[in-house]
Amino acid sequence: MRHTHDILRERLLRDVIRKNETPLSLDQVREVQVDNEFVVMMDNRMLNGYYRYGPVMGYRDCPINFVGAILDRLEGFMKTGNTEHMVDIANWARIAFTYTDHPKKHFRCLDQGIEEKKNGR
Repeated sequence: MRHTHDILRERLLRDVIRKNETPLSLDQVREVQVDNEFVVMMDNRMLNGYYRYGPVMGYRDCPINFVGAILDRLEGFMKTGNTEHMVDIANWARIAFTYTDHPKKHFRCLDQGIEEKKNGR
């Protein structure tokens, strides 16, 4: 079975080749697409959080409103423009990805929301 990322990569490469451009290597794409400073800030805050709050896997046993925490930080960013909130949002999202107790938790790749529209969500 072909994975979604393989199909998307083939489509992107086909479009690039049609334009007679040299396809970028994954390292070149990563350099363009990934803000390493942001990733390092996220990781540093997670490491600091270990010493402040304990290991993240302890969140399994705590009733944490992940979405509420994300929305609070988003509101803080909208008011102040402080990008620290964006780092916090990303970290809350990655913690929620692993430790959420949402009854319908799943991962399904959506192509620009097309799947959601078909299902009326």
